[in-house]
Amino acid sequence: MKPTSSVLVSFSVIRDAVHLCRSCFTFVVPIRAFMLAFLKSVNEFLDKQTGVLVGVSRHTACRDGRWSLCAWLVSSTSSCILMFFALYTTTPPLLKYLLILAIAVIGYDFLFPVPSTTSSSSAAATEYNGPEKEEVDPPRNFTVAQLKYFDGTKDEKTGDLKPVYLSINGTVFDVTRGRDFYGPDGPYAMFAGRECGAALAKMSFDDKYLDDIDACTKLNFGERAELDGWTEKFQYYRCYPIKGRLIHNNRLPNPDRRLTADELAKFKGTEDTPTEDGYATPSIFVGAGDKVFDVSFGGVEFYGPKGSYHIFAGRDASRALAKMSFQPEDLDNTSVDDLTDAQRKVLQDWIRTFEGRKTYPCVGRLGKEGQQQ
Repeated sequence: MKPTSSVLVSFSVIRDAVHLCRSCFTFVVPIRAFMLAFLKSVNEFLDKQTGVLVGVSRHTACRDGRWSLCAWLVSSTSSCILMFFALYTTTPPLLKYLLILAIAVIGYDFLFPVPSTTSSSSAAATEYNGPEKEEVDPPRNFTVAQLKYFDGTKDEKTGDLKPVYLSINGTVFDVTRGRDFYGPDGPYAMFAGRECGAALAKMSFDDKYLDDIDACTKLNFGERAELDGWTEKFQYYRCYPIKGRLIHNNRLPNPDRRLTADELAKFKGTEDTPTEDGYATPSIFVGAGDKVFDVSFGGVEFYGPKGSYHIFAGRDASRALAKMSFQPEDLDNTSVDDLTDAQRKVLQDWIRTFEGRKTYPCVGRLGKEGQQQ
């Protein structure tokens, strides 16, 4: 039986394609060498440019890993092509066509796989349960003094290295991954723990531009574009985590203002609590002694809606803190007149913790008469 004209045409096309591939065989090796050299030069160029423009070094492990992956892909692809042509040149004519047909079938199955019920059910289960996510700290507000703690130096009490934070126009970024540049002894160490938006916009290392958020509103057109460029690089290109917002001291409430119980109750950090302009999260007021502290400056995890001490939010918690109590009778009763000396000492320890170790800003007073300090 003679083959039909369509079959002859098909074999003719395949034969021509094979001849074309064989003619390209001599170019595989030089092309492979060129691609490797090109990828290496691009890799070195990117490392140099990102280090200069962004000020963050690429870790050696990431650089080597990326280069190794690129080299492996090029090497594996070119090796497969070489192996195919070596096999093709040693195969009888009929088997050559079968080899090409087999490769075409395998390639089709690879590009257009048939979904299985097992994989579908597994994917459905993953979608239903949702992907596992790493726990992220809730956004918080920072005072100037609080931000200065995160300068990357060694903590004297724990001996651990502190994280490295900096603020750009009030947005606080965690740049710990760029410790080589922003940490101690780095070229940009002076920006660690500081507001540096104006300094970056002006491309200046002058101290007078640090911790001055208001200066960001006085930039000219070119400086404003430079500031926006830095913010975009940190947030989208370097993907540094945003930890919260920096609130300058001149924007904090008057610590000597008097707050009533009703006014205090408005600031519980819940969804219905109004968020001040420029704040990362709503204020959370907790009364202790005769002072009111805004614990949204670092205490959202504990006093926020999901925190274990949220019951104290928007309250005068003096009595409950002194007695280490969550009982309603101690929360509703704000009197401290009948506390024992030991309980008064516990209350003063809480106040010292709020003021000293936590550095929560005092945003008002409760106006209690005869309160011991």
